Amino acid sequence: MANPQSTGDKEKEWKSLKLTPIIEEEDGSNNYNEFRQKSVLNFDAVGLWPYVTGPDYNPPVIPALMQSMQVQGLDAARNPATITIPGNEAVVDAAEKSATAWLLADKKAHALIVKAIPSAKLYLNEYEPPNALTAVTIKQQIIVYQCSEDKNPVNWHQVMIQLYGKLQDADPFMMPDAEFAKHLITLMSPSETW
Repeated sequence: MANPQSTGDKEKEWKSLKLTPIIEEEDGSNNYNEFRQKSVLNFDAVGLWPYVTGPDYNPPVIPALMQSMQVQGLDAARNPATITIPGNEAVVDAAEKSATAWLLADKKAHALIVKAIPSAKLYLNEYEPPNALTAVTIKQQIIVYQCSEDKNPVNWHQVMIQLYGKLQDADPFMMPDAEFAKHLITLMSPSETW
């Protein structure tokens, strides 16, 4: 059980955290690199870095909701029958409940980032390098592309290597080799036939 005192201390710690604000100079340049470097250290110090990015960034996966439903039809003897097709409401509910803590910490990290950006520029994405959105999208694909038992492991591995190559082209610093290797091991099939 969590210690209420330590929970309160952690709450104060993240609320008192101030990131280096992004300052835009008259010539159009900004201090984004300084902001980025210092933010990594600050987020790591209060335990919020895994909710931003890094090797431990692992957002929860909440499956798509499929409602239970009943279908009317005829059985083999041509009598009316009702068949219930089970949904996954319980699985989705459990996934949402288990994701609550992660999503709350993720919101805290985003709130801190938003505070550091000038409000007039909040809707823009001009501080990120040009390929940032592409790199983040590819990284997310790598993180969630699981090799299930029905997939061909050779094809899965080739797709992962191709994704990693595209990620390196978009942003070579987004995912180091060691982190990619960790994801490969984590996402490979648990099948004993490998």
